[in-house]
Amino acid sequence: MEGTPSLKNQQLMAVIWAGVGGSVLFTLFRYYVRLLYFRRLFLDDLFVFIALVILIASAVMYQFMAPTMYNIFRITNKQELPPADLQEKLIPYLKMQFAVTLLFWTCLWAIKFAFLAFFWRLGKNLRWQRLLWNVVFAFTAFAYIGCLISYSIACSSFKPGDCDTELHIQRALVSLRYSTAIDVMSDLLIIWLPVNLVWRVQMKRKEKAALGFLFSLGGVIVVFAIVRVVRTNSTTRHPEPIWLALWSASESSVAVIVSCMASFKTFFSKSTGSKDVNQSPGSDSMAGDRGGTPLVPQEVRVQTDVEVFHT
Repeated sequence: MEGTPSLKNQQLMAVIWAGVGGSVLFTLFRYYVRLLYFRRLFLDDLFVFIALVILIASAVMYQFMAPTMYNIFRITNKQELPPADLQEKLIPYLKMQFAVTLLFWTCLWAIKFAFLAFFWRLGKNLRWQRLLWNVVFAFTAFAYIGCLISYSIACSSFKPGDCDTELHIQRALVSLRYSTAIDVMSDLLIIWLPVNLVWRVQMKRKEKAALGFLFSLGGVIVVFAIVRVVRTNSTTRHPEPIWLALWSASESSVAVIVSCMASFKTFFSKSTGSKDVNQSPGSDSMAGDRGGTPLVPQEVRVQTDVEVFHT
């Protein structure tokens, strides 16, 4: 880290709180659409709410951490002398830094489980889809545990200087890259669940392409995850905390927003008088498996379960 900070304190916090504000608005709209058309909320809505609460809590922690974070930057670059109470400030800062990283991964995984909860309802009566879902769910759950363990192993000491040894720096960098890789892999697997479903069901190609694009919005989260690790990449020192805070907060906000974006399709499709189907709240799963007897005609089932995608 050399020169001036990559972002001023006010700029960093403006980006973080803007992301929180956008996430709150999108989440509220998501719930509005759910209650308007389905008269209830689902398990995936609970996971999105958990992610939003974590996102807000993380932003509050960044607000408290930012002054010390920028003081450390200036001291490291010999722009100012260490204050007498630096040691006292560093201990709570290190504790919050450890906690906010765990919250970051928990926020992302809450969104993953939100997608998984919805995709379970979408294809729970399809044998091949249930099998694929179980595999992806197991991978995602173990990946989350792996992220927590790898970060804790890297260094869990809150004594200033303990995590600045070469061994701990290398462990931290390995943890960052491992966690990002496993994050991206789980996202790609989750994206594949609905894409695979849409590909198999009987629909017009134009509809399949539109829904495939909608389901693939999770790729935006993947892009932010890759940018985050590339922008904070290092080989000999800890990633710059200012950039890490910026991209971590941005990725979390984007994840919450993306999980709500498909609600716009449901809202505008219904508002413009799209052909409706009789559906009781919560009955958004495919009615039968291939080779079985469908409970309703296939075109109706596809529109009920796939086209009205509103996660």
